[in-house]
Amino acid sequence: MESSTQPGQACWEEGASCGDCEMVLKENETMVYTVTDSNTMASAAIILSILGFSINLLTILSLLLNNGVRKHISTPHILSVLFTDLVFCSFILPILAIRFYTRQSEGSIWPGLCTIFPVIFYVSLGAFVLSLMCVTVNRTAILFLQERSEEIITNKVKIISIFLCWFLPLLVMIPSIFGSYGQIGMNNYTQSCTVIEDDDGRSPETILYNIFIFLPSSVMVVCNIIIFIKLKQVSSLRSRETIIFILGIFSVFVFFLLTLIPAWVVDHLDECVQHPQARTVAYILVWTGPLFDPLVFLCMEKSYREAVKGLLCKKLVAAVQTDEALKQKHIKMRIKTYRARQKSFSGSVDTI
Repeated sequence: MESSTQPGQACWEEGASCGDCEMVLKENETMVYTVTDSNTMASAAIILSILGFSINLLTILSLLLNNGVRKHISTPHILSVLFTDLVFCSFILPILAIRFYTRQSEGSIWPGLCTIFPVIFYVSLGAFVLSLMCVTVNRTAILFLQERSEEIITNKVKIISIFLCWFLPLLVMIPSIFGSYGQIGMNNYTQSCTVIEDDDGRSPETILYNIFIFLPSSVMVVCNIIIFIKLKQVSSLRSRETIIFILGIFSVFVFFLLTLIPAWVVDHLDECVQHPQARTVAYILVWTGPLFDPLVFLCMEKSYREAVKGLLCKKLVAAVQTDEALKQKHIKMRIKTYRARQKSFSGSVDTI
């Protein structure tokens, strides 16, 4: 069957067929997205960035400053997950907001943006999935090893595993950074800074998704199946806290897949970006993940909620005490001034 696409027809024109059309922009446009689409994504990025940054930072500080919670076997890896969300909300989303608001990437902030942005994006994405996998593996080990789990999963093991969660994605990105396998650059059609094909048509994007999405997801699926089988067989392990914690971790994983899969499907089925509105919805859905994760962690673990309450109460009490101290100091200063004036007035009367 012959293609209906006319020679030189743009991909955004009606009746164009991806693969036969030309990915050229409309006249006086800097990206394929409409102004409405780009403004919608910019607004969503700003709102989710503010909310996500606040809740993630509060949760991280609460867990770090609470000695009891910090020693939990799963807390270090959960902190790693939250830190990836914090990076996404404090760096990735603001850059995306600027990109869609200004409708350009390179030069909107500084020229080197397109080199750093993809690296931080893919490293944080890989670290997120690997850290979440470690949390699931930890929980599986606790159920099967029980008392021995703390002897095996020592602080040294935790530190090494967290280091690998962040180092391995960076290691895979190094060839693209130096242009030896794929390269980092800007897609002028969408104004996105990402990993693109090199002169030989090679790109590590498939490798990145296989190593840091498919493989860890497979491990988590297997671990969750093992966990549910174990809980079904051993009733003594089915405490309310354990079930809530496991379901919480599982829900974070499921939500991650539910938000990532639509974006992945759109990217692969609409390579020529003929339906930018679909990408708008899919991308905003992905961005909600960093806001969802800390809320789930707080809901699933009572000690985490207590840590947050404790931190907020301390800050509130400290603020009240500081305000009260300032009031007392002000009163003492007024009394001292009054007494000084009285003494000065009495001296003046004696002189007369």
